[in-house]
Amino acid sequence: LLYTQSFEQHGFTVSEFQKLLTYGKVRWERHEPGEAVAADARGDLWIVVQGNCEVWDRKQHHTTQRIESGMVCGGATLLQTTSPSGSNAVAAAASSGKARAVNTSTVAAFDAIALRTRLDRDENMEAKVRRAVAVSIADRLVDAYHAEPRIAG
Repeated sequence: LLYTQSFEQHGFTVSEFQKLLTYGKVRWERHEPGEAVAADARGDLWIVVQGNCEVWDRKQHHTTQRIESGMVCGGATLLQTTSPSGSNAVAAAASSGKARAVNTSTVAAFDAIALRTRLDRDENMEAKVRRAVAVSIADRLVDAYHAEPRIAG
């Protein structure tokens, strides 16, 4: 389910997906409605496998992003580069707010440090993971833009 939801569309083979699970020491987390997503708080890469989550802005008291099953979340550090590029701004924008479960949800969490260490030695895999994270961030930003109420001009 996780493979077909989140990785197959980004060109991962089954063996690459299995390697990724090992690289990131994947953990399965269950979250109840309103509960903070632990992987998000740790800065890990995570994917909603079942259920739905949202990014909640505590200052504005509203949802800024809906996170549906299959969306790749977190992992902003995977997009960072040594140069001041736009990808850092996108990663920072996408990581604002705190993720919480909307309903009972299962999340696959990848240890950020372990994953980063292994990806540093596997350029092909790193490129695929970076693409999956970037596409998911872009999708969530577009969804959030379209969900915002507009003032008629």
